[in-house]
Amino acid sequence: MVSTLNSSLPYFPHDLNKNITDVFRKLINIYRGLGDDRRSFSYYKAIGVIEKLSFKIESADQVKDLPTIGKSMQDHISVHKFNIWHVLP
Repeated sequence: MVSTLNSSLPYFPHDLNKNITDVFRKLINIYRGLGDDRRSFSYYKAIGVIEKLSFKIESADQVKDLPTIGKSMQDHISVHKFNIWHVLP
């Protein structure tokens, strides 16, 4: 028996930017450990936005107008294309 998909269910794309959200999760833990709750919460909010994107981020310009993605996070995304560990404290 073949079941059909219910078209009324919302579509949530697979996290196409897992490489970035995984690094942001690590940054959350680092900043929490340093006692920087404001910065860790900023990354937490950004992950929620990035996970819902229906496209793979190829450059920081693609996310510059998204909510919760400020200049600092855009820089992290740009650097991540090469080596994210250069931006860690």
